[in-house]
Amino acid sequence: MLRGSGLRQPDDIVNAVGVLASEAWVLNGTVGLLGVSQGGQVALLAAARGAPVRAVWRATTSCPGIVSYIDAVCGTDTRRRSPVNFAGDINAPVLLVHGDADAHVPTEQSDLMAAAFAAVRRRR
Repeated sequence: MLRGSGLRQPDDIVNAVGVLASEAWVLNGTVGLLGVSQGGQVALLAAARGAPVRAVWRATTSCPGIVSYIDAVCGTDTRRRSPVNFAGDINAPVLLVHGDADAHVPTEQSDLMAAAFAAVRRRR
């Protein structure tokens, strides 16, 4: 089982955004990221790793078996995979969207991310 979730994908996004931003048809190099569910984790981590993005949107969705999926794909090393730990490295504006009917990922996860961003703003 591949345990690269949240580790290698953000680097792929950083590289892809760099190439995309350099394209002539991209207005002023303006690129945004949208991540849904696990893609939200990857989008935020890519922004923290320096992807030249102007904005990040993260949305979550209900997914059956999410706990076993995270354990199988991510393993227990959540420190390097949690965007909460890298809020200070994200310089683009972030919009967090989280439905309160999500039975698998509690809204508290987005609340923690918002609190991490607020703590960074207070320190700056």
